[in-house]
Amino acid sequence: MRNFTFQIYFRVVIIVLVSMLLAYLWFNTRLIVTKGVLVLLLVYLSFDLVSYLKKANRRVMDLFEAIRYADFTRNYTTRYLGGSPEYDFLVQEVIDSYRKNRSEKEELVRYLETIVQHLSVGLLVFGKDGHIETVNTAAKRLLNLVVIRNLKDLNSTSPALVEALETSSSGDTGLLRLTLTGEERTLAYAVTEFIRKDQKLKLVSLKDIQSELQNQEFDAWRNLTRVLTHEIVNSITPIHSLSGSLKGLLQSEWENDQRLTEETYDDLMDSLAVMERRSESLMQLIDAYRRFSRLPKPDFKVVSVGTILQNVASLYKSELADKNVELVLRVEPETLEVTADPQLVEFVLINLVKNGIQAMDGVPNARLELIGENDKTQRVTIQVADTGKGIIPEAMDKIFVPFFSTKQGGSGIGLSLSRQIMLQHRGTLRVESEPGVRTVFTLRF
Repeated sequence: MRNFTFQIYFRVVIIVLVSMLLAYLWFNTRLIVTKGVLVLLLVYLSFDLVSYLKKANRRVMDLFEAIRYADFTRNYTTRYLGGSPEYDFLVQEVIDSYRKNRSEKEELVRYLETIVQHLSVGLLVFGKDGHIETVNTAAKRLLNLVVIRNLKDLNSTSPALVEALETSSSGDTGLLRLTLTGEERTLAYAVTEFIRKDQKLKLVSLKDIQSELQNQEFDAWRNLTRVLTHEIVNSITPIHSLSGSLKGLLQSEWENDQRLTEETYDDLMDSLAVMERRSESLMQLIDAYRRFSRLPKPDFKVVSVGTILQNVASLYKSELADKNVELVLRVEPETLEVTADPQLVEFVLINLVKNGIQAMDGVPNARLELIGENDKTQRVTIQVADTGKGIIPEAMDKIFVPFFSTKQGGSGIGLSLSRQIMLQHRGTLRVESEPGVRTVFTLRF
């Protein structure tokens, strides 16, 4: 700053001295040429002073513009601004402060973007025209879209979601049942509105709660089963015990004292035998229900899908051959692997294969397929398909409900356990069926 002041004072002093000399010569001498030279010199010095001030002002304004737009690519030194080292230090301190603030702001933005992209909850930010401002990875994965530029991009796959989001307002929440990537899902959404740069935006959070709902449903059934089995066991055990005791007592009394007629004795023995058999059947059924409520935790391993399918197929090769059922086993690629509990997955597959064989009983040209592959989203899937009688539409929504069975004498537990096992693997079990044509159960990991 001292250098700048010195330059101004120096130029002003020179102009004053030249002006005084010109005034003296003008009134006391006849040196016309000298007077002319001094006039030109005075004009030059005046223009030089104005030019110096404009240049300094322009450079200061340039610095302010740089601060305004955070552009510090140029080096604003004393030489550039025409100031002193103290002035240069002050300017450099301002620039460094702005650079630091901008760097911290950029780091914060990157930090928040990283958090948003790694959230398991899908996030969408869009404006009044439907233009997507921000979308995270979870939302893209959930909606099965690589690029989402506008809400209209979702019309082809989930128009109900688009309608719900467009008509929603701040604070709205809701549930939507949609079919995404071939699966029925229940989405929970919440909407918040905010203003940025005079533009009204909506922030929408999306979460797939299908598995949570299924887990809650399963827990409710499991708790109910525990209560029921406890009460039934308490009632059946004495009946089973008493029927056996009465049977033995009656037989002993008949041998010692035949006061009863033979017909009465036979009727009583048959009745007690029925009571004993039925109580035993109920006890076996209760054991099955207990297994339903005591599902073990998975022991996760990286296993070959081909090996799992081969193990299951080997159990039923003879039975399939005896019933003239064609077996097709295909794994693509052959090295396909999945992180799962092989024993629990085999339990699911055995249950599905067994159901498929029973469904194809008496069906001509029966065919059973075991297929392992990656789906469109690169998730590992295993399909069990049969050409049996199929599942009627009225039963499609009930086959995974505990204790519901379409087979006479079935316990209705196998498919419920299978779905719960897949939920423990953070996967899904889905069924598609066209009665009399084809039924496909899909395990998606």
